[in-house]
Amino acid sequence: MSIYNDPQIKKLFFESAEKYLQEINDNLLSLEATPETKELVETIFRNFHSLKSESLAMGYAKLSDLCHKLEDLFAILKEGKQTLDENGFSEIFQIVDFINADVEILKKSDTEKETDSAKQKVDQILKSNLMVSQKDKLQVDTSNLQAEIKRPNLENIKVSLRVLDHLMNIVEELTIEKMRFAEIVNNKEYLKLQEIAEKFDFLISDLQYYVTQARLTPIDDIFQNLPRVIRDLTQKLNKKVNVKLDLGNLKVDRFIGETIYEPVLHIIRNALDHGIENPEERTKSGKEAEGSLEVKAYSDKGLAVIEINDDGRGFDIETARKRLNEKGVKEIEKLDDSAVIDLLFEGGISTASKLTDVSGRGVGLNIVGEVMDRVGGRVRVDTKKGKGTRFILEFPFTLAIIEVILVKVKKDVFAIPVTNIVKTLRVKKEDIQKAADTDVFLFNKEEVMMIYLTDLFKKEKTIYNDDLDVVIVNTGKNKLGFVVDQVMELEEIIVKPLAMEAEKTYFAGVTILGNDKTVLVIDVAKLIEQFSRN
Repeated sequence: MSIYNDPQIKKLFFESAEKYLQEINDNLLSLEATPETKELVETIFRNFHSLKSESLAMGYAKLSDLCHKLEDLFAILKEGKQTLDENGFSEIFQIVDFINADVEILKKSDTEKETDSAKQKVDQILKSNLMVSQKDKLQVDTSNLQAEIKRPNLENIKVSLRVLDHLMNIVEELTIEKMRFAEIVNNKEYLKLQEIAEKFDFLISDLQYYVTQARLTPIDDIFQNLPRVIRDLTQKLNKKVNVKLDLGNLKVDRFIGETIYEPVLHIIRNALDHGIENPEERTKSGKEAEGSLEVKAYSDKGLAVIEINDDGRGFDIETARKRLNEKGVKEIEKLDDSAVIDLLFEGGISTASKLTDVSGRGVGLNIVGEVMDRVGGRVRVDTKKGKGTRFILEFPFTLAIIEVILVKVKKDVFAIPVTNIVKTLRVKKEDIQKAADTDVFLFNKEEVMMIYLTDLFKKEKTIYNDDLDVVIVNTGKNKLGFVVDQVMELEEIIVKPLAMEAEKTYFAGVTILGNDKTVLVIDVAKLIEQFSRN
């Protein structure tokens, strides 16, 4: 138990501990690749030393003792006469996971775990000249804390001093304009209000921009565990993979980063488990024994992009057709390859030849598709059997401030995100057809189902005698035509979360317009999913 009750002191300790452990993890990965690099050993030694000292100062004696033993181990490695073998690195990684779990428990209950088993493991490494057998591996409970499934902790994000300075300047200017406004009102100089309004408009736009900038988080921080994930999975699967990570300087909104984390890991797990073959199979097919996995992030045409490439088996389209046929998909033989791949995103379909504890349950692509729809993005797949697969995930940098089209349904106004809109148009009454009791019309030779928002939101059956205002929306795979009473104007809005759980059936958030009117933002992805399923 800590000797300090001050929450701020504890917060600072845990922030430092997480920083030290992340640096230890990153440097261990680098050291495993280049064991002769003395600077890496020195850095790991210093991190364990710092964590030891700060743990002792906080009163966490057991954690401090364990870090002391690890410090002794790396003091020997600093001499340069010995190094860790592959098993030795695995043992140290497991001990670091153990410490991570201990720190998480301390944050929640301020109660230390017993560290005797971990300290014994360090002693075994020392006594065996750092050559550790696989069967003696330390068993620790790190459920929900392992590197491969641990979500990024983005409760605190770094904000550049430049952005904070800009925000402070804007606040100062707003304060000055507020005083000018009060003076104008007091002096009844109402003709000057237009000038004040224009200045407010300019400053608020600036404020929106820099607040958005403050929320941006480097994609590198979000996926800081990625090298460890890949390292652990390749060892578990007994595969040799050359990994290239190029995450660049891309930054995205914190919410976006947290949301896309799991889908990216799903794709990587599938690539390593089912995409990239084992060395024997690769050699037989004329490939290099070592597989290749590349993950890169960049911006393109105003969107953030994450690209994941592997040189593995590629999608088995014929197996996919067979599985889809077994699931009841009709006329599957008439669909082209891209349409078959799109159906795999519906969930429950896997082309994997066997089920593993890593992947192969047919839910990964479903999660990827759902999440990309949720953030207003899309996923594209380029695959060739025997050659490999490329996933391209495209999504907006932020969802806090978005462009929407306002539409009127009866007397109410709703917002539809521009990223989901294909086209707004008038549909003639005679162009509407019936398909399975549903109204449809042709758009680019494709049938589009019509959803009457008055019926859906107001629970009223409306009879339209004239041509209809329709907003065609999609999420990359399916289209719907929202029938509205009026298509209004384009607006830039700030989206707030919904408070009422019931409203989340059809809506993604809420905003307040300049006339103080509250407007619900339609969740296009959820509606398309619902009506496509029905």
